[in-house]
Amino acid sequence: VNTSGTTGLTLGNGGTLGGAYVSHTGALTLSGVSLAADQPLWVVASGALTLPVQVISTGTAGLYLESGTSLSTAGALSTTTGTIDLVANSGGITINEAVSSSGGGTVSLSASGGGISIGKTVSSSGGTVNLTSTGAITQTAAISGATLNAKTLNDLGSDIMLNSGTNDFNTVTLQARNAADSADTPGAISWNDVDGYDVASVR
Repeated sequence: VNTSGTTGLTLGNGGTLGGAYVSHTGALTLSGVSLAADQPLWVVASGALTLPVQVISTGTAGLYLESGTSLSTAGALSTTTGTIDLVANSGGITINEAVSSSGGGTVSLSASGGGISIGKTVSSSGGTVNLTSTGAITQTAAISGATLNAKTLNDLGSDIMLNSGTNDFNTVTLQARNAADSADTPGAISWNDVDGYDVASVR
């Protein structure tokens, strides 16, 4: 579905919607989402994307949410094995409610024009969590999974400060790089984990 303008949109009614693909020009407020089990949700807005205060779960299907500005979670987002992608094209990402894949689906957060602030848990049980931003990556809640890839892309250097003692990964890659991803920068890197882990790369 292609829409435009400053719009409020409700997707589905009574849990029967067999997936939704929305491309919107302008600001978009999702007022509600009601999907059938294991159905995908793909929403892209060229302006601000405002998410509903509700749990959104797509099970084995993918969940893709892209905002033209910043992006904040207002309700928990989850899958079983489906991937989760949160994208902010001109701003940061703020995790106000949990983001999780219980069956190992890859969880990716990408912020161009801002940082990533993790205020609720982000996890992929047995899977991969990717965090990429131009601003600092910070947390006040734990992140977990099998593999973590965290990278900042800023010529001046942006910090990666993931120092919660309840983080839990088996393998971590932590990189503060320039905007072109061609050289290291002086961004500070801090990591803490609840138990042992392998460091694939820190630079």
